[in-house]
Amino acid sequence: MYENQNGENKENVHFQKYDDVLVIKIDSFDYSLIENDLKIIKEYLATYDGDCIAFDIRENSGGADSYWINLVAMTSDQDYEYNKKVTGRGEISLSYVKEEIEDAILHQSKDDFEIQVEKKIESQNIYNFPKRYILTSSKNFSSADTFVKFAKESNYAVSVGEHTKGSGGDFLNPMLIELPNTHIVFRMDACKSDEIGSKPDIAVTDDTLQFFLSMEK
Repeated sequence: MYENQNGENKENVHFQKYDDVLVIKIDSFDYSLIENDLKIIKEYLATYDGDCIAFDIRENSGGADSYWINLVAMTSDQDYEYNKKVTGRGEISLSYVKEEIEDAILHQSKDDFEIQVEKKIESQNIYNFPKRYILTSSKNFSSADTFVKFAKESNYAVSVGEHTKGSGGDFLNPMLIELPNTHIVFRMDACKSDEIGSKPDIAVTDDTLQFFLSMEK
């Protein structure tokens, strides 16, 4: 269960079979939901004998990357490597980011900088579905956007739907800077991740689910 933006408690994971296709709708990647949701998904997949799954994240505005990383490790027998990008400006921002990460690739141009962090996902060797899809929308933000970016870069899954909202990456939290003399604290949004969003592999302007199901017939 999770509390949506309207303050309502709802189930976070929903399963729907359409002939041989299994659609798993996940409304949030909130960190607090990971343990319970992954258990539910793992148990349900044990009853599914098809070869095509689709993660419907059209209502998902993000949460924790570890949620979708566990999904990937559970549903593929491959190991993956991918890059995450953080951009920013200024020495204070750069020193802050350097303290938070190790073994990063740094690119600098005047006051601007870009840091690429290499990530690895090791398969849990539980399931391997040869056909994997992600249904996307313009609501996908934060880790939901990162999931789509990863899928495109690694060929883990084919994304179908709308262009995502963006900001998929690390260090989204703003920095709080305290002035040494007055001890006034102010917020500085100098570190950001990619706000452009992700273009799906297959763009859809109408009903994404119906388009996907007709495509899979």
